[in-house]
Amino acid sequence: MGSRELDFLKLQRDEELSAGRFSPSFTTLLPGMQSSALGAVPKANSEKLRLITDQSIGRFSLNSFIDKTDVKVRYDNLTDLGRSLRAIRAKYGEEVPLVLWKSDVVHAFRCIPMHPMWQIRQVVEIDGSYYVDRCMVFGSRASPVIWCKIAGLIAWIAIHVRRLAFLHHYMDDYWSIERGIFPIRYEKYGDLRPHSQVQFLTLLDELGVPHEQVKQVFGEAVEVIGFEVDTRAMTIRMGNNDRRDLATAILAFLDAPKRAQPLRKWQCLLGWMNWALNAMPHARPALSSAYRKISGKTAAHAPVYLNAEVKHDFYWFVDHLKSGSGLSLIRGNSWNAVDADVTIYCDACPSGMGFWSPSHWKSFYYRCPPEYAKNSNFCEAATIVSALQWALSLDLPANPRILIYSDNLAAVEVFSSMRGNPPYFEMTIQAAAWVHDFGLLWRTLHVPGLDNQVADYLSRGMLDRVRTVEKSLPIYEFTPLSSIYPGPASPRK
Repeated sequence: MGSRELDFLKLQRDEELSAGRFSPSFTTLLPGMQSSALGAVPKANSEKLRLITDQSIGRFSLNSFIDKTDVKVRYDNLTDLGRSLRAIRAKYGEEVPLVLWKSDVVHAFRCIPMHPMWQIRQVVEIDGSYYVDRCMVFGSRASPVIWCKIAGLIAWIAIHVRRLAFLHHYMDDYWSIERGIFPIRYEKYGDLRPHSQVQFLTLLDELGVPHEQVKQVFGEAVEVIGFEVDTRAMTIRMGNNDRRDLATAILAFLDAPKRAQPLRKWQCLLGWMNWALNAMPHARPALSSAYRKISGKTAAHAPVYLNAEVKHDFYWFVDHLKSGSGLSLIRGNSWNAVDADVTIYCDACPSGMGFWSPSHWKSFYYRCPPEYAKNSNFCEAATIVSALQWALSLDLPANPRILIYSDNLAAVEVFSSMRGNPPYFEMTIQAAAWVHDFGLLWRTLHVPGLDNQVADYLSRGMLDRVRTVEKSLPIYEFTPLSSIYPGPASPRK
C-alpha cells in the first residue's frame, strides 16, 4: 500500500473515531477477536478513495460463512425509471417539463451498527493499533442486502405514506420525477427544490437518516447511477470516457496470462458490463457465455479459464461499445401497435416456417430439409429472425418501429429477454447486431394461434389454404441465414 493510501487510512480512522464508529485503540487482540484486511480503492469517476474492509481473505473469512443465495438483491435500474418517465409523459403530454431529482444518503452502510458478537470479528489494524469497527462495512457480502432492506423500507414509507409515486432507489441513491418546475423552500438547506424532493428530504430528517446538500440534485437532465438521463429528449446516455474505460478493462481481462482470471475478477467485470446494458440493452447476449462459464463456481480467488466463446463474445461487446453512441431511447418500446412501420406475423413447425406482413402485403415460406430436424421452438425463433431480416430490406424511416407477432411463447421470451442462451445464441446476437447497426425499435409480442391462421398455413406449406383466406396475397419463398437455420455444426453448450 502506498503512502497516499496509508495517509487516507489514517484520516478515515480519525473520522471514524470522532463519529463513534471505531472503538478506542488497543494494542493486542483479545480472545475471539478477528482482524480484517483494509484497503483503499478509487471511487467511480473520482480521484477520491474509499475505505474497503476485505472480509473474503483467508480460509475462514467472514464472507465464507455467508451463502450468496441468501444475500441476493434486486436493484431498481434505469429500465424502471424509463417506465415511469414514459407513464408520466403519456399522462401529461410532451410540452410539460419534467424535473428529475436525485437524493443521496451519506455514509449509508456506516449508519448501521452491527451486533457486538460480529463487531469483534471485524477488528481493523491501522498504524500499529487495533480498533473495533462497530458498523457495517464495505466488503461484507451481506452489507448490500442489509442496507437495501432498510432503504426499501424508507422507499415504502415515501411511496405509500408520503405518496411519492415515482420514487426509485439504487443502494444509497433515491430518484423520482416531478411534473412542472414549481420549487419550494427546504429550510434545512435554505434553498428552493422540487416539492417531492423536499418531501423526501423531510422524511429522511424525521427518520434520522443523514444527507448532504451537495449530493441532492435536480434538473431536466441529471446523472443517475453514472448515466445522464434527459427528461426532455427522453434519452439515457453513457459517456465516452465510461465506454472507453470499460472497453479497456475488457481487453485487459482478455489479455490475461495463462488465459485465466480469478472468479472475483469475472464477477466484477460482468457487473460492470451489466451496468453498461442500461445504455445498450441489446448487447445482453454477449454476456451469456461468461455467466455459463462461472456458473456453480464459488471460490473467489480460484482461476477460471477463458474459452473461445467468451473471448468471441467479449470482443463483440467491445466492438459495439466503441462503435455505438452510448445513447438509449427511453421511448424505444413505448409506441403502440398502430404506430408500427412494419407488422409481421410468424409461425413455424419442424417441417417449415412462414411469415407475412399485412402492412406490406407480402408473405413468405420455407420448407425445412428433413436432415436438419429442429424442434418447433427453435424453428419459431428462427422465423422471427428471418422476418426481422426481411423487414430491414424495406425502405423504412430512421429508428424504424418493427412489430413481430408469434403464437409461440417460448420464442417470444427468447427475444424479450435477449439472454442468448443455447441454442438461441446465434439468433439473439444477430438480432442484437441489427438493433445496434440500424437503430431498430423492435418488439416481439404473443398472438393467439387462432389469430395467426395465415402464418400457420404458410409454415405447413398449405399455400392453397393461404389463398383461400387472403386471395390476393403474394407468396414468395425465402431462405434463412445459415447461421440461424440450421445453425452452427457444433452449437454452443
